[in-house]
Amino acid sequence: MTASTHDRERIEMLQLLLMIQPRLTEIAALLEPAADRFDAARRLSEGLNVTETAAHQLMSFNLLMGLAGYRRKQITAELEELTGRS
Repeated sequence: MTASTHDRERIEMLQLLLMIQPRLTEIAALLEPAADRFDAARRLSEGLNVTETAAHQLMSFNLLMGLAGYRRKQITAELEELTGRS
């Protein structure tokens, strides 16, 4: 059985995550103290007119923190599941 295009794309993305995950974890550890400051700034800015750039920066930071938290074990398990079906 051949993998669908979606499965192949998912496999490629998961393999890429496995390669960059250790570095993202290091970056997240360095940025963790900044997370509290970002959260405080976000709460202060609620109700104020936040610029689109600031909103994108906050979303990018949250995405980075989320990716760094995506555990290697989960990625490996999903890769095994997808490649096992191929």
